[in-house]
Amino acid sequence: MEKPVKWGILGGAKIAHTQFLPALANARNAVLHAVGSRSAMKAEAVAEEWGAPRAYGSYEAVLADAEVEAVYVPLPNNMHHEWTIKALRAGKHVLCEKPMALNVEQCREMLQTAQAEGRLFMEAFMYRFHPQIFKVQELIQSGRIGRVQLIRGSFSFFLDDETNIRLAPGLGGGSLMDVGCYPISFANLIFGELPERVKAAGVYRLDSPDIDLTMCGILEYSQGRLAVFDSSFAMEARQGVEIVGTGGTIQINRPWRPDRAEVSIVVQQGTVREEIAFPASNPYQLEIEHFSNCIRTGEPPLLPGEFGLGVVAVMQACHRSASSGEWAAPKA
Repeated sequence: MEKPVKWGILGGAKIAHTQFLPALANARNAVLHAVGSRSAMKAEAVAEEWGAPRAYGSYEAVLADAEVEAVYVPLPNNMHHEWTIKALRAGKHVLCEKPMALNVEQCREMLQTAQAEGRLFMEAFMYRFHPQIFKVQELIQSGRIGRVQLIRGSFSFFLDDETNIRLAPGLGGGSLMDVGCYPISFANLIFGELPERVKAAGVYRLDSPDIDLTMCGILEYSQGRLAVFDSSFAMEARQGVEIVGTGGTIQINRPWRPDRAEVSIVVQQGTVREEIAFPASNPYQLEIEHFSNCIRTGEPPLLPGEFGLGVVAVMQACHRSASSGEWAAPKA
């Protein structure tokens, strides 16, 4: 077995503690090497908890560590662009939390930098690596439900903590950027392209007009195919996907956060119903192992940076449509 990829992490976001670090600890081809925080004390505490040999009181110090090969960026959305580019220029491969960046222009610069530096970049949409998504793709490609005509996707949870960074103005928050990106990503994945145009309506905070509390949208793809999505911070916690074909449907009950639990999908063809169960697995661990394998083998990631750029382009179009009341075309 090749030696494990040495990872560094920038910051101590909640997702890092609850999801990424436990997954990294169990990864078969990766190891935590360095933790960086604006607080040296916090970095040392995280490093001690997770067994990292290095702890730094700055993000720059992680990037200066010659032994760090890959960097995970779980920073606030408005910091993804800056620190991804700094990491790439420091010679590190980068796994950046979703959404990739605030706008298409930032995404393009990130991709151009990765290419110029000869480094790998991938957006951290962990749901993509769960076995249920591979199975759904297999079922669709085999023609099990005929030609896919419609995808419905939802992701919401109730958020009333006014101190939560998702509600802070100017940081790239809002339900669309935080959870609406999932059903948009999935629709792009299944249809294999960007929608030609979108129509969206949103409910925005009166005191922070750049923060949407709820967003609903229609994505119109080529050949008359459609996707419908909703995201919200003002609704009960829920997630789900329905894929409707000319000869059947597929229901994914926990598409975005299967976490480490047993899940199942349902295939319905007329009166014939089949439920396919999947044992507990950790999509974060699978994501880390996939990206680490790409680093060692040179194989392209399953989620290339261009895919993330497309998701951002669709989200920008949704905001434009919600503002104007008109259809808007994604500009990738």
